[in-house]
Amino acid sequence: MVKKIVIGLVFIAFLTGCLEDSKEIDQRTIVLGMGIDKIEEDEIQLSLQMPVVVRPMEGEGEIDHSEFVTFTAKASSLWEALTDLEAQTPTVLFFGHLKTVIISERLAKDGIDEVIDFIDRRSPIDNQVHLLIASDVEAILNSDSQLVFLPALYIERFFEAEQKLSRTDIVRLFEYRRDTNMISKSATIPLIYTENNLTIQNFAVFKDDKMVDILYGKEAGFSRLLKDEKLRNVNYTLPVPTTEGENVETSVSLHLNLDTSILQHQPPKFNLDIDGDIEFIHLKTEEVELTDELIIALKKELKKVIEEDILHTINKMQESHIEPWLFGHRIWVEEPEDFDEEQWLNNEWPITEFVINIDLEVEKIGQRGMLDKIKVGR
Repeated sequence: MVKKIVIGLVFIAFLTGCLEDSKEIDQRTIVLGMGIDKIEEDEIQLSLQMPVVVRPMEGEGEIDHSEFVTFTAKASSLWEALTDLEAQTPTVLFFGHLKTVIISERLAKDGIDEVIDFIDRRSPIDNQVHLLIASDVEAILNSDSQLVFLPALYIERFFEAEQKLSRTDIVRLFEYRRDTNMISKSATIPLIYTENNLTIQNFAVFKDDKMVDILYGKEAGFSRLLKDEKLRNVNYTLPVPTTEGENVETSVSLHLNLDTSILQHQPPKFNLDIDGDIEFIHLKTEEVELTDELIIALKKELKKVIEEDILHTINKMQESHIEPWLFGHRIWVEEPEDFDEEQWLNNEWPITEFVINIDLEVEKIGQRGMLDKIKVGR
């Protein structure tokens, strides 16, 4: 038995040691980030970001060196640009650890179908690679600050960490391809900006692989709610009227869940049932006291502004004849034979009605105890 096991292990080692793509780490150049921009009408710029693994030699003193290097090439096509970049590196370019693909806003407005096909056909590239849109791709890939040692990894950690601000969310390659293959052929991709530091917020909206609009701030947050049916850490600061006729400035954080149902097909009408938890963050009042009346007034104000923000986000996409939240797909599932995609986007989606019901409960008041002490005795 032992002899058979030993022979089996030797046989496996023999097979794995003869893999055609088997290479030592020093024979590969690991690509972590990719940037794609359109320079001229017939010229594409491809940038690859790679970590620097060589450290200064001992005795050379303090030497300033970057954690990464970015190589750039321009050509008439992405494949030609990649060929030129491979000629600049002494080792084989390896895309198995690619984390992020950043596409320029200029290219996105012209269409990214060729870009998606390009990265999708590279067999080592994971279909969970992050997609982002930027106005300045080079500035993003070359960002260097105390918080950003390697931009491609920073972007990955940004989305993996729990955020205290619900706006954009991660969009992977397979998610974009899935969404654009749905009935409405629409999708969203996060926008990334660079000023003093990298900033990821807002959604670029795509239809037929072209960027046609942008969802800003809370619009992006409620876009996530309408699609994923949940939203965490959406923040509001608003004045709440009291029984004394004064307004108390209140800051809260909300966790929302959505249940969507179809009320009727013609004309389209949906029911949106939203329930959520309220967490008090700040209460601007001298006495720092929460009363039942104040909580009731807060719920009323929150329901009003949440409904307004949701309807505003929906109306914005209706005016653009874009529907990235799969409402049309729900109708198609129930009536596939009678559903017409063009009729839905051009005539039915712009007049679709929504009935919104909101139920909120206070989960945390954020008040562990009264800070004012009363002296006891003398």
